[in-house]
This record gives sequence, structure tokens and C-alpha cells, in this order.
Amino acid sequence: MDYLIRQGVCLPDTQKRDFCIIDGKISKHTEQLTGREYKVIDLNGRMVLRGFADVHMHLDKALLNSRGENVCSLTDAIQQTHAYKKQAKREEIYDRARRAAEECFRQGTRWIRTHVDVDDLWGLEAWEAIRQLKADMKAEGKLDIQIVAFPQEGIMENLENRRLLEEALKRGADLIGGIPAVEKEAEEHVDVVMGLAKKYNLDVDMHVDETDDPKTLTIQYLIRKAESYQWQGRITAGHLCSLGANIPSKRRELLSGIVSAGIKLVTLPSTNLYLQGRSDEVNPRRGILPVREALEMGISVAAASDNMQDFFNPFGRGNILDQAYLAANCCYMSTKEEMWKAFGMVTSYPAQIMGVNPWIQEGDSGDFIILDALSASEALIWRKPLFGYFKNGELMQ
Repeated sequence: MDYLIRQGVCLPDTQKRDFCIIDGKISKHTEQLTGREYKVIDLNGRMVLRGFADVHMHLDKALLNSRGENVCSLTDAIQQTHAYKKQAKREEIYDRARRAAEECFRQGTRWIRTHVDVDDLWGLEAWEAIRQLKADMKAEGKLDIQIVAFPQEGIMENLENRRLLEEALKRGADLIGGIPAVEKEAEEHVDVVMGLAKKYNLDVDMHVDETDDPKTLTIQYLIRKAESYQWQGRITAGHLCSLGANIPSKRRELLSGIVSAGIKLVTLPSTNLYLQGRSDEVNPRRGILPVREALEMGISVAAASDNMQDFFNPFGRGNILDQAYLAANCCYMSTKEEMWKAFGMVTSYPAQIMGVNPWIQEGDSGDFIILDALSASEALIWRKPLFGYFKNGELMQ
């Protein structure tokens, strides 16, 4: 079936245009429909794009809290996760991750980067489960998944964890992850991760400074390593909660270093609002990096889901617009221009980080989503279900 799409706003363009789908391909030359049978769909100004990008998730742990355990603190979350990992089976990990991924797809996400734990608690069970999910979703034309080999349990005092991390890299990791905070010497962890990144020529996506302590600034060391390894533009840093706990002059200094090192940033609003500031009895800190300041300095900043109903965060429903909405609220992004930037935190910025293009172009396959919104601000405020989406050139509703 061919289609004539009337009055659609093909982002990042903001004007209503007609376009068509001919033989499963997108064309802006509607005259090509002459003499052909086609269906007309009037979007009345609704926005069109290839899809959202969620650049930081943990699909291996998604939906874990549906098991019924009571989790009331970060310590509880860690203990429950360890207990689960010791008995986790590949099939069950796959099933949960699949359900979470399907929900993300249903709500418009088309690209996911997921951190997958590799350690001696569950070996490579999660790794292989998510690798299978990646292949299946790709074959079904649904999601493109990037997998980060993630040393959640540390690698400096556990040689088996380090061996498993490197084995995951050999088996085809898309990126290498890191979490310096779990080590006694955070800088040594960064050294090992960067060394492996260079050995296997991989980009780095690291959990950095997920703490309320303004003095914990591992990002400074990561900036130096990016420059010494000449890995500028190849590092993504997630969380950076402590950055927001510092005074403006210190934030500007650190952000300037991030600019020079070409480090891309990811804020995780839902999880960090839930986890951070718990020791603050008055005016608890929000734990969100200073998004507006970073964007103003030209840094790519994405907002991502992080945890989806697991032991670390009971919330999350697979709608990435929730994260842009939370970021806009917490970072006082209220004007139409600022809301467009917040919308960009789940479209153009994470797409740039992942090396994909969220906007439809002439000749693309007919795979795109249609938002039930006439503007970025409307999309953020209402976060409605999709108006519909096209898959393989056919309308799905």
C-alpha cells in the first residue's frame, strides 16, 4: 500500500508538509503518486520522526521489582540485586528484558543503549540474554540495541570480574562501561577501563560521580584520561550528580573541561530524583546535573531511563518523554525554546551520542512514529500514546 501523508511536521522542520510512502520508501515528491492507488492520512500538524533514543538503560534488571521484594534503601537494592543475580537464569532475564523493550518500542523508542552487568555473580548469563534480545529485535525490525559491557561489581579486587569484562568485549560489546565509585581507588578503575577501550578500540560509557558529595569529582580524572588517550568525542558520562552539588564557578570550570575533552553527558532524572538527597534532612538535593548550563556550553546532554521498575527505582514505564519532562521540571526549562531543547534530550542529543539519525529523510524506509502532539512543549506536557507508527511502509495503530 502506498500512502499520501498530509500536513505532517517532519522534525526538525517545524512546518506542515505533505509527503508520501511509495513502495515502502519515504518521498517528499508527492507527484510520484500520480496514477497509483494510495491511502490518504491527514496528520493535521502532528509531529513525525523516526523515533526516540534511550541512551542509558539496564534492561538486564528491568521489571525486577515485580517479584514482590520490599526495597527501602540503596543498601537494600544492592543486596536484593546480588541475591537475584546468584540464581538468575538466562531465559528469565531475556523474558523481562524483552517485555521492557517491547514497551519502550510501543511508546516510540527505536534505539536503546543498555548497560549489562558482567561479573562472577551471574557470569555472562545476562550478557548472552541481552545479546540474543539485540539480535531478535533487529531481525524483527523493531529496536536497535547497543550493549555496554558493564563492571557493576568492580574489577580492581576481583580478577574474575575483570576476566569476564574482557571476555564480553571479545564477544562483541558495542562499548565498554565503568563505575569508578565501587572501587577503593576510583582512578585505577578508570585506568583499566580506558586501557581496555584502547586495546579493543571501543567507545566508553561510564557511570560517573553518582553521589551528593561535591568533593567527589572523578570527572576531572576522566577528562585528563580522555585527553591523554586521545579519546575525545568517544566518552559518555552518565549521572554526574555531584556536579550539581558544586558552586557555579566550579561547575563552569568542570563543564569547560568536559567541552575540551569532548565528553557527552547523560542525566537520569527519575532514578537520581529517587536515590539522591536521602541523607539531606532539609532541602534535599535533586541529584541532576546542571543541564541548562551544559547545553548552553554546547555539550550534548541526553535524558535517559536508567532503571525501569527494578530494585534501584520502582518507577519507569518505557515512555522516554517522562525523562525529558522530569528534566525540564527540575532544571527550570519552561520557555518554548527550552522545551524544544528538553525534547532534544530524548531525540537529537542521544541520537548524536549513539551515532544515529532520528529525523526522516528522502529515500528512507517507511519506519517512523507519529506523535499525538503539535509541538515539543505539547509532547512533553501531555506525553500521550503515539497517534500511530509506520513499520516497513505500513501503518500500525
